[in-house]
Amino acid sequence: MLDGHIQAFLVHEESLNKCCEKINDTKWLLNVDRVEQKSLKLVTKKNGNAKGAESRFIKNKKTKHLEGEFSGLQVEKFDRAGLQRQVHEERYKIVFMTNVGLVKLWVSYL
Repeated sequence: MLDGHIQAFLVHEESLNKCCEKINDTKWLLNVDRVEQKSLKLVTKKNGNAKGAESRFIKNKKTKHLEGEFSGLQVEKFDRAGLQRQVHEERYKIVFMTNVGLVKLWVSYL
């Protein structure tokens, strides 16, 4: 059922709010294509080489749970030109996405 891949995106909180579409008073739907368009590119660096922020599920032998790990996660380009806010006022979230069958699951942190 799981496709085995996990992707990570760094998204400004205001942009993430614009990626959500209201279904009713209590439910919102995240537009995945908009998240990918509005996110800052995250990369993992290994031995000096940068590649897209993607991981695979690995089964934990002790807990039997599936886990994903990102090591060396970095923002490829962080351009603040034209922004009026101070750095400490900026709010970002990391959004992790994966596919389960035909459904795309996501969770955000920070």
